[in-house]
Amino acid sequence: MVVTHPRKVLHRGVKALFRSLGYELVWHRRQESRNGMRYVVDFSVSAIFDYFYTWETRFHIDGHPFGGSTDYTSERVSLLNVPELYDHMDFKGKSVLELGPLEGGNTVILSRLGARRITAIEGRVENYVKCCVVKNLFGLDNVTFALGDVRSVCRDAYGTFDIALVAGVLYHLDNPHILLERLSEVAEALVISTHYADAASPSPNAKALTLTTAVGTYRGRSFREGSLHEINSGLQPTSFWPYEEDLMRMLRDVGYKNLTAIKSPSLEADPYRLIYLVAKR
Repeated sequence: MVVTHPRKVLHRGVKALFRSLGYELVWHRRQESRNGMRYVVDFSVSAIFDYFYTWETRFHIDGHPFGGSTDYTSERVSLLNVPELYDHMDFKGKSVLELGPLEGGNTVILSRLGARRITAIEGRVENYVKCCVVKNLFGLDNVTFALGDVRSVCRDAYGTFDIALVAGVLYHLDNPHILLERLSEVAEALVISTHYADAASPSPNAKALTLTTAVGTYRGRSFREGSLHEINSGLQPTSFWPYEEDLMRMLRDVGYKNLTAIKSPSLEADPYRLIYLVAKR
């Protein structure tokens, strides 16, 4: 993430957050400006990032890099950087549900795209705390981060949205159909980034599976997840990766009839097939 404007003043609510992380914020009054008296906080951004053992996402603040090595300005990492996406989807003024924001890399982009309201659901406590830090550092006033399991998303808990961003989530589930069925009651359109199965993905030896649901049967392959302590791992031992055609049929079966596949850039070293999708009713 690249920030070209000065860092926004942190509001009083973040004071309690940073105190819970072991930092005491000291506020100083500065000279009169055009907009009146301005307050800034005397703290080190690097100290905030260094508090956490590790970061996955790279952020830029005032021209300096912080966090990890994953660059959310690349098309391979975030489908929000793919120009063709905006031939089919416009986030400006829309309400957006984001599933699995990790550390807020895509959330910052969504906010810059002009989304009116963003609710982002994160299931790992440490990631959730990082997201709250990022919210305040970037002044994401239109974003609400929620600590919860994306598999339990429903209209009663979160309301309805124009768009749901489902990036890097479906291939971590043992039954992605359940989530898609729930989303069909929550969001008018889906923007999806996911791996899918073929003869070589996730591996040539991956076990073939058949997923049977109340509305259809879908073919796919099994993927073994890592430890619960791994930041990019799912929350159960194995996941189900449908074949591309089965994923498309799954989306149609839950009510998204208008599907557009936007192929993502491929890397030679990447063993997994990846697809970007826009699904509308």
